Amino acid sequence: MIFGRQNRWPSAVDLELTNRCNLNCPMCWFHGQKGAGDHYRDFELTNEEVANFAKQLPPFKTKIYLGG
Repeated sequence: MIFGRQNRWPSAVDLELTNRCNLNCPMCWFHGQKGAGDHYRDFELTNEEVANFAKQLPPFKTKIYLGG
């Protein structure tokens, strides 16, 4: 997350909706040879949790980047 200079809330959020990529690219920071993916196997937010999180952001005018 990137925090605004004068604000105490994030100005941008990068939200990965899934970690179920099947490409296994060796240079990938998540699924590569020394990637972090195995630590998060079978751990994903539910649709309800994602929606609840997203509903809390509009008052802060936070940019949301989706991936995954």
